[in-house]
Amino acid sequence: MKYRLLVLMLILAARVNAQVTIAPFMGECGKKCNGMFMLRNDSVSPVVFTVDAYSVTFSQEKQGPVQKPLNDVTLKLSQSSGRLSPKESRQIEFKFQCAELPCQVMFMSAMTLTKPINGMTVRFMLPFTAYSDTSAKGARLRCLRAAGVTPPEERNKPAEEHKGN
Repeated sequence: MKYRLLVLMLILAARVNAQVTIAPFMGECGKKCNGMFMLRNDSVSPVVFTVDAYSVTFSQEKQGPVQKPLNDVTLKLSQSSGRLSPKESRQIEFKFQCAELPCQVMFMSAMTLTKPINGMTVRFMLPFTAYSDTSAKGARLRCLRAAGVTPPEERNKPAEEHKGN
């Protein structure tokens, strides 16, 4: 019985997860960061959403990013919560400036169906990460390198260089 319930929960979560999107999933900007991301509800049910912002740090010891409060970041969001009707899109605009560069800010969009599915409320979260540095071009790579993390697109380069020698 527990196995069947688990399978049902996974199927429902996958169904809901595929119907709400965020685009793009990351952005790069200069010292003063202005940008936007889009939330879209492709389901036939309305969803409510909240957007929370966190300062993010990366390290080689940890598998993923470490979230912490926005102590050294001045931030303005166009909207921090709302309701998306079926087939509706919403543009969330942001402006922020960090005390120290490079810095990363993660906007975590949490969405919940307004009507529970079979008595179960499903909440899921989609991230958008903005990388801020002295110039917008290549800000993500510089932020990751400054944290001592090798960006995924550069992980195979040393091996390729050694093959040529």
